Amino acid sequence: MADIDAMLDDIVLMGDPVLTREASPIQTIDDEVRALAERMIDDMYAAEGCGLAAPQVGESVAMVVIDCDYGDGTKKNPYVLINPQIVEQSEETFTGSEGCLSFPGVTVEVERPRHVVVHAQNLDGELMRYEADGTLLARCLQHEIDHLHGTVMLDHLGPMARMRAAARVRQAIAEGEALDAAFDVVGVVTRPDAVRGRGKTLEPSPVKACAARLGLPVREATRMDDETQAWLRGLEPDIVCVAAFGCILPQSVIDLAPLGCVNVHASLLPRWRGAAPIQRAILAGDRTAGVSIMRVVKELDAGDFCLTGSVPIDGKNSAQVTDELSHLGARLLVRALVAIEAGEAVWTPQDETLVTFAPKVGKAEMRLDPDDTAVANVRRVLASSDAAPARLKAGGRGMRVLAARTVAGLGARPGHLRIEHGRVALGCSDGVVELLEVKPDGKRSMAAGEWARGLHDDPDCRWERI
Repeated sequence: MADIDAMLDDIVLMGDPVLTREASPIQTIDDEVRALAERMIDDMYAAEGCGLAAPQVGESVAMVVIDCDYGDGTKKNPYVLINPQIVEQSEETFTGSEGCLSFPGVTVEVERPRHVVVHAQNLDGELMRYEADGTLLARCLQHEIDHLHGTVMLDHLGPMARMRAAARVRQAIAEGEALDAAFDVVGVVTRPDAVRGRGKTLEPSPVKACAARLGLPVREATRMDDETQAWLRGLEPDIVCVAAFGCILPQSVIDLAPLGCVNVHASLLPRWRGAAPIQRAILAGDRTAGVSIMRVVKELDAGDFCLTGSVPIDGKNSAQVTDELSHLGARLLVRALVAIEAGEAVWTPQDETLVTFAPKVGKAEMRLDPDDTAVANVRRVLASSDAAPARLKAGGRGMRVLAARTVAGLGARPGHLRIEHGRVALGCSDGVVELLEVKPDGKRSMAAGEWARGLHDDPDCRWERI
């Protein structure tokens, strides 16, 4: 079998014009077509994907390979579809998360027909029928056939969402390849695959997906057990780099590499040592958030730092700030490693008199409260996450608040909810919060005005801390 690096290099990335062309039908199924199919299957497994279209390996012909059962490193049942056509699809749709090997670093929510029937030839030239309903196979068939018509998953998004997703892909390509190009990355330890977004299937972490695309050895672990430490020692690294791994490293790992162990920490140290620096910065009303490249020591986030950088918060939510800091941190890490390797890094001890801590945010902290200020409640919304959502009770029912802002001109008494021209205002102790997007318990997310239509403009509607 071909070298893993060579397989991953086969996959073309966003920006290659082959991804926007209509693929040509295959007229004859010969040895060349069979060899291409085998190469595509190898590429798909090497990248740990569940589907691949010929344009994604630079060949503008109508063939895709799919294996939705793949997951444990073995070849199970790959389908080869030649000249596939969707001959039937339902009006009913379903929405789910999609990723793409040609668009690393992002998953997006795509709405597609729920039921689909596809006709295609196999490698023996036989006409085959594939039918799927509301499954990963239904999604994968449509995603890969899209590629044959020059359509990619970002084309299913609105203009602003498409622009933001494309920017993340460009950044992921640039930063992932920058570190791999500048240094010999000998291995990656990351969290195990997990259910992400609204889907029910296991998905790799972005770190694992990038490592797989670059052909890097990967070990999945939730803590640094003896087996993981032995694996690391076997790699003989010159330096260990950590970013949001989520567990305290034992001294044996800190001392493992001759150049030490450095951490990309998401704060301007010594402010916000701990697990939730970005959320704490937002909740505290900080004007900026930052990142520090620091030495890992036994005491939590207490090591000297050599580089820092910052971004304005400016009303951004935690996901947006995290995204900006991850890009900034990646660039600073590359600069720091160059300086460390040359022996030119300048390390600054932290001022212990300025230390603040950022413990994990609890769910109770994120409950909106009419006795609190409007600004404090909006900060809860901006700092919220799936693990600690911003919640309240309105009209006797619980819901999550996904987006909100302080506003003047919408009068609402403290503890009361007012609806005016489709806008929804919450009265707080000193002002008003306008709800922009909500998710009522047991329902989908929606614009606040859409949710409010069910209240029938009740003038006595109240809201409270849940």
